Amino acid sequence: MENIINLFQMPLPIKDVDWWNGKPNDFSNLPQWNCHWTQSFGSHPEWYLKYGLAGHNGLDIAYKALTPVVLPAKCYVTYTGNDVGYGNYVRVQTETIDGTYLELVFAHFSEIKIESGKWYDEGTLIGLGGSTGNSTGNHLHFGIRIHEVLPNGNTQIKDYNNGYFGYVDPEPYLPKCRWTFGELEQLKNNNMRYVIVDKEQYLLDDNLMIAFNIPNIKELEELSERGLDGQPEPIDNIDGYRDYSMNEKDSLRDMFGL
Repeated sequence: MENIINLFQMPLPIKDVDWWNGKPNDFSNLPQWNCHWTQSFGSHPEWYLKYGLAGHNGLDIAYKALTPVVLPAKCYVTYTGNDVGYGNYVRVQTETIDGTYLELVFAHFSEIKIESGKWYDEGTLIGLGGSTGNSTGNHLHFGIRIHEVLPNGNTQIKDYNNGYFGYVDPEPYLPKCRWTFGELEQLKNNNMRYVIVDKEQYLLDDNLMIAFNIPNIKELEELSERGLDGQPEPIDNIDGYRDYSMNEKDSLRDMFGL
């Protein structure tokens, strides 16, 4: 399973637009952001027993109405339509890699923008977010099933009898998106470094791989008053770090004791 996860790493299927304050490749569920998980895989088994499921068979991501949802990989659209549970939904499959492909389900759209029977590139608009079907608010339901290609050319759903009709937890296939205060409290400040890249200054946390940008002299003076001293270490780049503006993350600065 770990090998399959590594083969199919994907960005979040949410497009960044000027009115949207979430960041599709590195958002968190901190309160000041609109986009957040609302239901994880396997949760609330009592709700899904009537559907023959051991729990929630996907990942729910809440967002504003009409948020644009995009394909996280090149995919072939196998179905677009509507049902009572999923509302307006789309079912696609990825390209086959090493005898395996993923079936992806996106549900609860207010409007679908692609057609079945066609290949589309990563980043193509699938539809606009909504709350159709069995839904209590605007959100994306995102589901994944693994399909295996058999020696005779037929395919089968991997682990179909896993209690979720073959659906698996989508989180391992996506970027690390959810930094809770509990995680930060546990991991905070173990490897905080003060660095400079060209003329941009940052605080780096090497455990969380987060870069806090220090955008101006006022921010630097405030941090100095809270204990930051010395000169920044010159480094070439911050590749691999998630870049957060300090002035967007006051609560995180408090958490890190800066």
